[in-house]
Amino acid sequence: VVKLSASTVYCLLANAALLNVRGFVDLQKLYLSSAKAAPQKILCLLAYFYCGSEVKAACDREVVFEKAMSSRESIRRYLPDPTSPPPVDAKETEGQVGSPQMQSELQEQAEQADSWADEESGGEGESLPDVTFTSDFATSLDGSQGAIILLSSAGSFGAVADVKTPPEEVPLWEMPELLCSKLVLGSLPLADGEVVVVRSVRRWNSCMTDGPLLHLAEDRPPETLLDIAVMDIQRHIDDRRFAIESLRHDSAKWSSCFRHLAKDIVAVSHPPLIGVDRHWSYAMQLLAAGHCQVSGSVTKPKLRYALSTEGYATAAASTELSPAQVKEAKHLEALTGRMVSWTPRDLIRLLALFPFARAGDAKFHAFWTQRLRDKTLGNGGRPQKSEV
Repeated sequence: VVKLSASTVYCLLANAALLNVRGFVDLQKLYLSSAKAAPQKILCLLAYFYCGSEVKAACDREVVFEKAMSSRESIRRYLPDPTSPPPVDAKETEGQVGSPQMQSELQEQAEQADSWADEESGGEGESLPDVTFTSDFATSLDGSQGAIILLSSAGSFGAVADVKTPPEEVPLWEMPELLCSKLVLGSLPLADGEVVVVRSVRRWNSCMTDGPLLHLAEDRPPETLLDIAVMDIQRHIDDRRFAIESLRHDSAKWSSCFRHLAKDIVAVSHPPLIGVDRHWSYAMQLLAAGHCQVSGSVTKPKLRYALSTEGYATAAASTELSPAQVKEAKHLEALTGRMVSWTPRDLIRLLALFPFARAGDAKFHAFWTQRLRDKTLGNGGRPQKSEV
């Protein structure tokens, strides 16, 4: 955890722009690039520097940079193996005296875990958080206290491209204080169960994107402070899309983001990544937020969910849903109604089974509907342990 005053962050960014800071992202390639996006990114920095008097006036604001790691125990508690309890690590038991009492206790724990894994619950699940659907990420940020940004890879946060502008890079130019993340936290990729949380950052700019291009909007956003959680997602990658370990990775990170943010209202969105089923990602985020709600925390997050996959630019905000988004919102509301009646374990098994058991390219909502209508499955279409 690194805590810096807003004025210190301002000084670091100013020296980075002058190429005086080692270990910072290489801004020189922006100065030398002939791409159209590069001058706009420099303008975003200059707009932030222009507000220097406001930064210094708010001397009491402290920006906190943190790499938060979820313990293996918390991950297993939230997302146990859909097929069986995790085996006991041989390294953990190596060298220990295997007394009869200890062996008896281990056997009892194993039997309890087995019975828990074999349980086929048909009761109702945990309460899920309230969701408000918005047309885009800009509208989701209105009234939110925190936001979750999804990365395309574990090491991409804080990286600056000189030609293109990936969706995860846009928040860096709207909230330039995020650019210090690599400098203070290091450039190592995120590990399993690890997320980045940056607290009390301010939106200084509004940007719009057009493919790889970035444009700085003339209007400044309202003065708001946000806590930003950043995580990478694996489930969109072809060689990991069908792996249960990738499901464990993604859902544990979503859960970790909600728990470490600990905010009442959180802005989230469809992942701006190719190959991610929208209904699947919605179910994952709702389940992770619900876990945060019932995990003993006082905070009960409410989600402002953006139905756009265009990324995190905030200049072109729309207050109304498009006709297609209204239809999608109704589908997601129906999906929420189904999730309430299923336990988290049933949902995890369904999410794990989805890539394998669907017919062709069926979407998650259609796949679930087919299971509900299939009278041969029994138990309301809930996946059995043997099936998984």
